[in-house]
Amino acid sequence: MNEPKETIGDPPPKYLTRKWALITTLVALVAYFLSDHFGDQGRARAIGLAVGAIITAARSRWDLRDHVWFWGTTAFLVLLHLPLILLTQWTNDDIPAPALIPYFMLDIAIMYGCIKLVEKAMKRS
Repeated sequence: MNEPKETIGDPPPKYLTRKWALITTLVALVAYFLSDHFGDQGRARAIGLAVGAIITAARSRWDLRDHVWFWGTTAFLVLLHLPLILLTQWTNDDIPAPALIPYFMLDIAIMYGCIKLVEKAMKRS
């Protein structure tokens, strides 16, 4: 039988599983190593973290994937990351990973909030 599709107001199911954490980590590591090979280590670290944050934020609202505005919002968030990463002078200093966790979490929270804001706007129209 066909299960009914979720509506916008339903709470999202748990899409952030261990499998997706592994996939996100692997994709972020590939982005990091490619960026490190073609650029500098500081920018590569920023790219790897941004890729991980974008995937995590999008996956956390995966129930909205059937909406065009969800993909438009996600693309807009990716485009906002590009100038920040490309135009910022990143340091090559060895920064411990725990020091970067608050920035990573803040990035996810801001993107999640943007998706939620667009969702509310779309519910009104």
